[in-house]
Amino acid sequence: SRSRAQVTYEAMLSELPEGVFFKIAPAGGPLVRCKGKVLAWSFEGYSAGPDALPDRVEVLTPEPTVKAIAAGYVPMCSFTPTPKPRHPRVTASRASGGPRPTGWRDG
Repeated sequence: SRSRAQVTYEAMLSELPEGVFFKIAPAGGPLVRCKGKVLAWSFEGYSAGPDALPDRVEVLTPEPTVKAIAAGYVPMCSFTPTPKPRHPRVTASRASGGPRPTGWRDG
């Protein structure tokens, strides 16, 4: 949307295809149905979702994407725990003759 706010909508959980993200409470985190399970998503990865789910949920995946999945598009859906990403360490610096950062000016 023009306000840059996420556009969500309500739907019956039973009608959502696998791979669609949703939440069950205004302050709840994102959940996804994947391979018959409901998983909770966080920056650390996926974990088991709640045991009890309501009939209606707030859908986070954009509606055109939900329609594409329902029409047969198969999203990659994996709930294998992933290791925390490692940030590469900078080993070259200008003092050591390494590459200059973009926009670098000697001054």
